[in-house]
Amino acid sequence: MKKVIPFVLLLLCLALLNAFRLLSYRQPELSISMLDTQSYIQAARLPFPSWSFFTSNRVFFLPLIYKAFANASGADPSAFYQITNLSEPARAAEPARPRYQPGFDRVTISQFILSILSWNLLAITVFSRLKNRYLGVMAVIFILCFAFTPQLADWDRLAMSESMSFSLLALFLTVTIELLFYLVSGHHWPAWQVAGLIFLWFLVAVAWTFTRDLNSYLLAWTGILALVPCLFSHLRWRFRWRTAMVVAFLSIVIFVFAQVTFQQSHRWLKPLLNNLIANVFPYESRVSFFRERGMPVSDDLLKLRNSMEYNDIQKDQAFMDWARARGYSTYSEYLLHTPLWAISTFVTQFDGLFNENGQSFFYADQLLRPDWAIPLGDLLHSKSGAIALIDLGLMVMILSLAAKHPLPPDWAWSWFAVWMVLGGLGLTFLGFHGEVRSVARHALAGVFPLRLMVWLLILILFDRILGWAEKIQGSLF
Repeated sequence: MKKVIPFVLLLLCLALLNAFRLLSYRQPELSISMLDTQSYIQAARLPFPSWSFFTSNRVFFLPLIYKAFANASGADPSAFYQITNLSEPARAAEPARPRYQPGFDRVTISQFILSILSWNLLAITVFSRLKNRYLGVMAVIFILCFAFTPQLADWDRLAMSESMSFSLLALFLTVTIELLFYLVSGHHWPAWQVAGLIFLWFLVAVAWTFTRDLNSYLLAWTGILALVPCLFSHLRWRFRWRTAMVVAFLSIVIFVFAQVTFQQSHRWLKPLLNNLIANVFPYESRVSFFRERGMPVSDDLLKLRNSMEYNDIQKDQAFMDWARARGYSTYSEYLLHTPLWAISTFVTQFDGLFNENGQSFFYADQLLRPDWAIPLGDLLHSKSGAIALIDLGLMVMILSLAAKHPLPPDWAWSWFAVWMVLGGLGLTFLGFHGEVRSVARHALAGVFPLRLMVWLLILILFDRILGWAEKIQGSLF
């Protein structure tokens, strides 16, 4: 009977929290657009599959969804999607309210469904992998409350890539946890089952990676970490290292393809111009660095320093030719050349990246979201950058337990902790330096997992401590 109680609690929690999600967020077909939404429609008009589709002005997964919905209706995307409800708070415009926009109802409903499915799968997976079932039930509560409070659920109404990115990350974590526990498992799996798991992981990794350009860097980190047990003989016996090498290879392939298409798409050009205007032109020493590397410099160009409008810079043909040919590599070289500046500016402004924990594009009526759940969401989605220090501390404690009492789950959770905590910090760093406008929104790719991990790592740590205590008790008695 005692073994049955946690599963009863699991079903009860799933039923109640999903009922809350379904009943509290009414009319999921209502949506809001922003200026960048039009670029997804333009990308969806390109032929698929084609190189032009992969190197368009938007990374390809969301335009592919737009294209699929339009094709299902036999319409061109530009006619199928009609932007009638636009919000752009960055330009001091008044946030609108969600409204029906032709074509976008299918997008927001799909985002609504994907969010519910992905977060439920992650919650159930973590429950199944924690040894203490009652901690597993707590994990389900924390994960679904994290996902179903307005701080995250509101993004489903925005016709942009954030909602898909968050939901697919939850799905990516789900399949990665399952893959990790296979890698440390001593049980024999049929070949078809292993191949199916790897193929599923690959599909989810591709979908998530090509939702936002920044996501690809986590795949590079995944490939590096997957190689670690393959390179050290004293670790190799604890892992299925051949499968880990396959995962490493696939991760690097995805990353390389993402970088090649990103470079050829010139999606980096506008953020580069913004960075040059804000971070380079106001400082003579930095201008000299870029001048030495071929950047044409003129008085008219430098007059644009700290300007909020980059369009005038495109009138300088010599500068634009240099920017397209060498601008990205030169700015990357500058960050490597001045690591103290890159790190210090990131650290000093790190806490500010957590100031916002929700969307700012629309107001929602109480009929469309549960405003009473916002305080709970503020607790779960921390507004303090100190959460990263807590993540690091929890990661170290989990690693310490794994070093002293190595059991298969300890190794799996240790890899997971290092992967997501350091990966989250890396994505936050790249998001911060990648664009000077809407920095908090661009850094969400790293901030978001750092907020989630603190709750997961606390439960994982307690689960491993209890497992260690049971092991000690069993050896004594």
